[in-house]
Amino acid sequence: MMMQLKPKSFGAKLALGFVGVALVAIAVVVIPTTLLVKRDAAQQLRGKAMLYARLIEPQLRTVVAFNDTLTAREVFAPFAADKDVSGLAVYAASGLLIEGYGTHPASIARGAKVSVPAHGKLLVVASVVSREGPVGTLAVVLSTESIATVVRRNSITAAICAAAALILATIIALVFGRTVSARLKRIGTAANKVAEGDLEQPDIHAGTNDEIGQLVGAFNVMVEKLRRQFAERKQLAENEQARLEDIVTTRTSQLEESREQYRLIAESTNAIPFTYLPGRRAFAYVGPQVQTSLGYPVEKWSEPGFLESVLMPEQIDAVRTQLNAVSGSGETEFECALLAQSGVTRRLRWVVTAGQLRSEPCLRGLMLDITQQRKLESDLQQAQKLESVGRLASGVAHEINTPVQFITDNVHFLRDSTLDLAKLIETLRVSNRAVLEGAPSLEAAAAAEASEEEVELSYLLDDMPKAFKGCIDGLKRVATIVRSMKEFAHPDSTEMTEVDLNRAIESTLVIASNEYKYVAKVELHLGEIPPVLCHAGEVNQAVLNIIVNAAHAIGDVVKDSGDLGKITLSTSHEGDSVIVSISDTGGGIPEHIRARVFDPFFTTKEVGKGTGQGLAIARSVLVDKHGGDLTLETEVGVGTTFHLRLPVAGKAATAPDVAQANAA
Repeated sequence: MMMQLKPKSFGAKLALGFVGVALVAIAVVVIPTTLLVKRDAAQQLRGKAMLYARLIEPQLRTVVAFNDTLTAREVFAPFAADKDVSGLAVYAASGLLIEGYGTHPASIARGAKVSVPAHGKLLVVASVVSREGPVGTLAVVLSTESIATVVRRNSITAAICAAAALILATIIALVFGRTVSARLKRIGTAANKVAEGDLEQPDIHAGTNDEIGQLVGAFNVMVEKLRRQFAERKQLAENEQARLEDIVTTRTSQLEESREQYRLIAESTNAIPFTYLPGRRAFAYVGPQVQTSLGYPVEKWSEPGFLESVLMPEQIDAVRTQLNAVSGSGETEFECALLAQSGVTRRLRWVVTAGQLRSEPCLRGLMLDITQQRKLESDLQQAQKLESVGRLASGVAHEINTPVQFITDNVHFLRDSTLDLAKLIETLRVSNRAVLEGAPSLEAAAAAEASEEEVELSYLLDDMPKAFKGCIDGLKRVATIVRSMKEFAHPDSTEMTEVDLNRAIESTLVIASNEYKYVAKVELHLGEIPPVLCHAGEVNQAVLNIIVNAAHAIGDVVKDSGDLGKITLSTSHEGDSVIVSISDTGGGIPEHIRARVFDPFFTTKEVGKGTGQGLAIARSVLVDKHGGDLTLETEVGVGTTFHLRLPVAGKAATAPDVAQANAA
């Protein structure tokens, strides 16, 4: 690999530039001239061939007419002395050679393409014409050696001239470049000194009054101006320093005013700014909004221990732990409930960061009143539950109607049967009275026997117990549905209670049966599990949402085929948790949306069939409120399994949890 040389000095670059321009100029002149000479020589040679053809053609008419080779040689003989003529030939109309000498084509067929017989030759073809028209063909072959000689001679001359011009241009470029480079180098050296701050150097000698001389003069003027400006700037710097000191004093005062304005702005919002001193257990500062939100005067908050007095007793330790943890983590967020002066409980979210106040550790942040927000969240969950109940109402009504219908049919049968039995009993009583009075009556006995046959006593005795049993079974089914609906819709208490999850799942399946029974079979594998401390209604809602989702997923697969999918529910006890698994044989969840299935309002169902809240609420209930977990396993084309994990002992109590429980 050849190293590419790059000139560094301006003189060398200038010289190379001159040489390059000279080479381009020489090429622009020499190459077209050579090509023009070559073209003119070729045209002259071709004109000479055409002239020979016009001279020979009349003499060859008899040669072609009589195939006279002797005459042809005589005609061709004078041209043999011309060194440019390489060959002559005459051809019959058929293209066959009559006579020729030197280099020439073997034959020339009419209409066919004729190629040059040899390299360095020029072929001219002319027709031999008589009164009847073309009777033959004449071929004149000329040597192009004369053209090559002319071109070679001109090329040598051009090369010599170009070399001389190039040498002259190089010499001029070197001399000029060195002169210019030396003058520019002096300017560069002076400029470097100026850049280093040396403004006391003598002026540069300008030399000739050309462009560089003018540049030198301008540079000297610039340096002189820089000297004056430097002196002026030095004086200005001293003045500026004094001015800046005044500005700093003014800006410090303005900063104090800005801090006061910021405090006023912060205090005009609903968020309550505060500065809390953990060591004193008192607030160094709290925004006046606290009086609007909680009713206590601002000065009360500066009293040591006042915060503990407005906290719920069960929250004091948890809140204290949260505040103490800020010094380690630097910042935290939590929720707690505070008792307002009016006796109403208000929920506040704390956003806290650690800091220093006059070298004393402090906590700064905001208290946000989220009482209304939590109420709206609770209302949303209750609306979801009511929506589920409303959606399932028609199915529950259908489930109740079926047993009520056959109970009604059995009761009608029992009513009619009772009337028949009453009629039979009446005839038997008449016959019995006759016997008791000592006058047995064959007629009364016959009437009783006829009545027995009429009411079909044996049929009634066989079917009436079955009808009673059917009524009892139907009433049990109705009672089960009503009890399940009551357990599902019953409002939760503020405290968690121990719940039998197996029974809760069975009740949920009863009221949801109309959602899945037309598309799926249900398999239950309920293990031995301990009671779980939880909010039963919220857990029932979470299970119902997942079962309904499973039914819809299977419905999208089976459609109207009549096939049934399968929903499998199982419970197990693992460590300190209970696991509820709900599997379906639906289409599975595509990979690109799996991360979003728990997002609020995200749904893949058609409009009117889903709100996108089911799984979001289920996750909020299990994870946020109960400290459990909700995960899924899915495979496209196979199905999905949701795993619900709930701690047996309930979620560990923290300040946010207590606040949420109190607000429930």
